[in-house]
Amino acid sequence: MKNIIKYLGCLALGLLILNKVDFSVYAAEPSKVVRHVEYDEITDVNQLLQMGIEEYQKTPKVRNQSENEEITVKQLLSITEYDDGTIEKEYCVTGLGMVDKSGKNVSAAQIARADSPVNKDKQVSNYGVTLVCSLYTTMRLDSVFDMPLFRVDKVTTTILRTGSVYPGNGSTRYNHQRGNEFKSVPFTASTASNQSFTIPGSANFYHSSPEPLAGGLVAQSDVSLSNGKSLSVIVGVPSDDPYAK
Repeated sequence: MKNIIKYLGCLALGLLILNKVDFSVYAAEPSKVVRHVEYDEITDVNQLLQMGIEEYQKTPKVRNQSENEEITVKQLLSITEYDDGTIEKEYCVTGLGMVDKSGKNVSAAQIARADSPVNKDKQVSNYGVTLVCSLYTTMRLDSVFDMPLFRVDKVTTTILRTGSVYPGNGSTRYNHQRGNEFKSVPFTASTASNQSFTIPGSANFYHSSPEPLAGGLVAQSDVSLSNGKSLSVIVGVPSDDPYAK
């Protein structure tokens, strides 16, 4: 009986000691960076527009039509490699939408036409309002997951006004459907010719899908216009994006 009591006492003491131990010291050391490369980001809207027109003209329309309504530009911003084989690629997907001087929405197909005014001299000033939605995301590739994971770093809405129609209330948002993440932040635009609104992302990585609108990572910018209409731009990150290779 004494031995049992002694054993139980030692066990209780052992558990008490274990509870005092900080097990974080046994956690694996974070992976070390073995290579990091950064690339210059193009932010000039006229340059982005021309890049988007060129990309639109050469990209086969293999997805559903709703994903081809914006002029879209993809930029690789950095590559980071870790000693455990993990690779992270940071990039920006930018969508551009426009209304003409009278405030009428203009489609991507109209913008990309060879005889389009903006296609001739590469100037967004040919249109009344230009809405730009930029999704900054980091993609992670490792040996555990067959498909890449994506993290939202931030989403930025930029508005350029060059006509009599001016922007009003709007919102900047993103939806990471696989991770059940959603954020929407309203803004009130002014009559300024150039203004920007940014919301932060999150620290979590999740899968996307081949068609983001059906279950992946999507960012959206919306703004009302003084003529009673509205302008919306949506960009998504598909899991089979070329940058994922």
